[in-house]
Amino acid sequence: MLRKIMVLSASAGAGHTMAALALTNSLQSMGAAAEIKNIDVLDYVSPFMRSMYSRQYINLVNRAPHLLGAIYDATDHTGRFDRRRITFDVANALPFLPLTTSEPPV
Repeated sequence: MLRKIMVLSASAGAGHTMAALALTNSLQSMGAAAEIKNIDVLDYVSPFMRSMYSRQYINLVNRAPHLLGAIYDATDHTGRFDRRRITFDVANALPFLPLTTSEPPV
């Protein structure tokens, strides 16, 4: 049995939230770890990132799903946008980093 498990999700749309909840419940019912936490990473990112990821993502899903698909296809491969994407993600996820160090996985 593991000591701790963190289930990370983003509350942009019900699908992410429900999948994380189902995974958490399944892990708890299996007794997979002494402690299981379900964490919404959007609670730990910058307000800009939270707004962009949740509101703008939902707007694109509802209003321009083909545009969202094109953006996803254009950026979902290694190399071309990696450095910019990683820099953007790290800068906006700085508030999340203390959680990863205060909650060691062991």
